[in-house]
Amino acid sequence: MTNKLDSLQVLRALAAFAVVFSHIPMINRGEFGVDIFFVVSGFIICFITERDSDNFILKRIFRVLPLYYVGTIGVFMIGTYVPALVSSEPGSGMELVKSLLFIPYQNASGEIAPVLKLGWTLNYEMFFYVVFALSLRLSKIHASSICACLLVTLICMGQLLNVDNLFYQFYTDTILLEFIYGMAIYALWKNTHHWQVSKTLSYVSLGLTLAVVLSMFFIDRSGARFIYFGLPSVAVVSLMLWGVKSIRFPLWLILLGDASYSLYLFHPYLVHGVDRLLFSMDTLTPGSALVATLVVIACGLLSIVSFYVLEKRSNLWLRNRFIPRRRPTRPVVPQSATTPTIKPLIPGKNIPTPYNPSLRK
Repeated sequence: MTNKLDSLQVLRALAAFAVVFSHIPMINRGEFGVDIFFVVSGFIICFITERDSDNFILKRIFRVLPLYYVGTIGVFMIGTYVPALVSSEPGSGMELVKSLLFIPYQNASGEIAPVLKLGWTLNYEMFFYVVFALSLRLSKIHASSICACLLVTLICMGQLLNVDNLFYQFYTDTILLEFIYGMAIYALWKNTHHWQVSKTLSYVSLGLTLAVVLSMFFIDRSGARFIYFGLPSVAVVSLMLWGVKSIRFPLWLILLGDASYSLYLFHPYLVHGVDRLLFSMDTLTPGSALVATLVVIACGLLSIVSFYVLEKRSNLWLRNRFIPRRRPTRPVVPQSATTPTIKPLIPGKNIPTPYNPSLRK
């Protein structure tokens, strides 16, 4: 089994593009991509740590920080010197520090969002990583169960105790359940992933996945998010894991999944820049539809460039620089393999022939 599931990479690409659509003014829907990411994250963390849990938190930091720091500092500088390109004030230096340290705060617009606005989801991701790392220290075998219990405890506290504190409300939000959804899916999947699915059923499952994703654009967003977006996210993740097995996805689609983190973080600024400075996408017209299509394509292409130039290189460099490589263990060689073989003497055959000079010519 490989360490990358192509079906989930494709789903990550779909989720990222859904978030892109949410920032195109005339669409303004697709934020459910965040919920899909959270469910996938819960699954993936269990998937990778069961195979290798060494230096878990360092690997997660190296995966998240470089791109987020470049984006955060870049947006702060752009907001300070070219404010027309961003949708809100960049904030103070202290808010920049809080953003870089994943400390939630309320900005001037009343939103609990860092300088790089989509970073609010990374605040939850990093919190999940910290709780999971603590769980690993307690037990590598039962880490996911311990983590789930800790998160459920926090969520219950948030529901039972009404504390007027930003940190308390943020880190006891019911959206944390979506990480638990992903961990629960993994607990079921790890013992059933070998089930065979026909190619016909795989295409049916893929069609159902796309139908559920499309329906999520029209879901009534009243009530609890972990229900109206969380449960459909569980459905699409499950369909992609169990149902879509016999489909060989094109390389470019898997590549977009690899670049989904870059696409997720940076697309709002290309979308807003085009909308503010070049062509308004507020209302649906043939012109705005064409521009929106070109913007979406450009976001995908630029995310691939960002993945190869910045994201992948920084991750590999940090891992090679700060995580010691495992020395390959030498196989234990049986003593019999190193001891020369001594042939038994057979009378009349193994007796050395005496030297006879007359035999030389």
